[in-house]
Amino acid sequence: MYPAANMSHLQNTLTHAMQLLKRDPAAALQELEGLKDEYTGQPAVLHGYAIALRQNGRVEDALVVLDRLVALEPRFAHAWYERALAGRVLRRYRQSLSDLETTVELKPDFAPAWRALGDAYAATEDPEKSNRAYERYLELGRLPPLLEEAMTAMHQGRIAVAEDACRRYLHAHPTDVTAIRLLADIGIKVGQFGDAENLLRRCLELAPDFTFARYNYAFVLTRQASSKTRLKNWISCWRPTATTPTIMY
Repeated sequence: MYPAANMSHLQNTLTHAMQLLKRDPAAALQELEGLKDEYTGQPAVLHGYAIALRQNGRVEDALVVLDRLVALEPRFAHAWYERALAGRVLRRYRQSLSDLETTVELKPDFAPAWRALGDAYAATEDPEKSNRAYERYLELGRLPPLLEEAMTAMHQGRIAVAEDACRRYLHAHPTDVTAIRLLADIGIKVGQFGDAENLLRRCLELAPDFTFARYNYAFVLTRQASSKTRLKNWISCWRPTATTPTIMY
């Protein structure tokens, strides 16, 4: 145990370092290295240090720290999540997926982990699990009231109500990609794949990095595939661009 004064110093310094990480990762890493030496084995410090290592490109080193951290604190959900991100960068996809599953098991309301899990399941071509994970992410995302109404109605099978709420919201917010994707999902549920395709194409024009929309777009193209051109388009739309993160956080 550390004295109360030391814990206050730790909290203030750690908060400063994590804020510094957003604008100067190298300086933040140096500050966190000092904290790590001063507060040996402190979970919050190790977690922050691992994040700084990853953001400075030292991903292997970050993974070593995170292996130690999850061994020390096996119920620390954010540590498992950070290990999943590091594992993904290193192309350890199976381990990353397992770590994300552990994360949401420990912390079911951790929205970014559900989104990352949806991406991971999509990459393994498991559409059922991917959709469930993405829907859980959206449920936790504190959607505007009209979109909450649309989401609830869709899950209850009241498709007309869901579509009406979604369209009313889009009338006021025509470039909201979450609403566009939700309306496309409603179209998919009733078999309107052409309309869904157009909506998802617009969604990806507005937000090329929206992995959930990209996955759904690939799905509707596949359902309508009747030529080699369609198949080629499916492959093209599912392949992430150089700037598209596979896990978004």
